[in-house]
Amino acid sequence: MLARLALALGLALTSSCAPRTGSSVPAASRFTGATLFAALERSGCYGWCPAYRVLVFADGTLEYEGEHFVLHKGLHRGQVTPAQLAALREAFERAGYVALADRYVDFDYTDFPMVTTALRLPDRIKVVHHDLGDTSAPAELLLLEEEIDAILEMERWIGTPEQREQLRSSW
Repeated sequence: MLARLALALGLALTSSCAPRTGSSVPAASRFTGATLFAALERSGCYGWCPAYRVLVFADGTLEYEGEHFVLHKGLHRGQVTPAQLAALREAFERAGYVALADRYVDFDYTDFPMVTTALRLPDRIKVVHHDLGDTSAPAELLLLEEEIDAILEMERWIGTPEQREQLRSSW
């Protein structure tokens, strides 16, 4: 899953409207053709960690794909407001995202999920890979990852912790 996001983000630099092919994520929204603005992907773990990816495009299109331990599996489409886009931009700026290292993957603890975030800049796409078991990652990155979920109201897609716990018995 993380490799697909990294590949898609790399493709986004060279193509503004690449179609979805195989397992890659589109560089542009398949619904509107809009340019990728930001992304977040959470991998699974050996437990019940929700695994999903969300892409946000410049026109406000949101593309969510739930994989494991989430309320909604599969590909879904939504819309974010201009205020949410502005809040995302501010959250990335507050975190000093551009200055962060590209990788925080020297984990101190095992069995933690990986979180990959991305932001389109004028000249490139900045991607940060973060193993949540790596204690060297700055607090600003952890806060940003949580803030992205909150701004995009991800619980509507992945479910609240209580909803996921109820679903757990059926998994």
